Amino acid sequence: MVSAQQSQNPLVADVKVYDPGTSRGHAYIRKGFHQVYRYLQDFNQPVGYLVVFAASDKQLEVTTAETQPTTIPSLRINQKTIFLIQIDIFPHSDTASRRPIPERESISEAELRAELEQAK
Repeated sequence: MVSAQQSQNPLVADVKVYDPGTSRGHAYIRKGFHQVYRYLQDFNQPVGYLVVFAASDKQLEVTTAETQPTTIPSLRINQKTIFLIQIDIFPHSDTASRRPIPERESISEAELRAELEQAK
């Protein structure tokens, strides 16, 4: 999204589809996180967004030291903050009130930081 903007302070955002049954699982989301971090460095911006379209009945959970149960998951590294926003696009067969508690898959802060370290 960055290159399409003509601004001194562009919105830095990347979009990924989360579908753990395909090649778009944990590793794909971690790489998206790293991509946003690189864009923040390239465009000298302090805040970026990784928008994840969840195409699975499994719920992606990002656990970080800064995340509170009522906040959007975020990670701060080297004065850069990345927010992870999820949008559920899975075609559920039941209404939300009738669905069982979804199975969760977690990505930890340590995994996200390791992705950045591996790319150095």
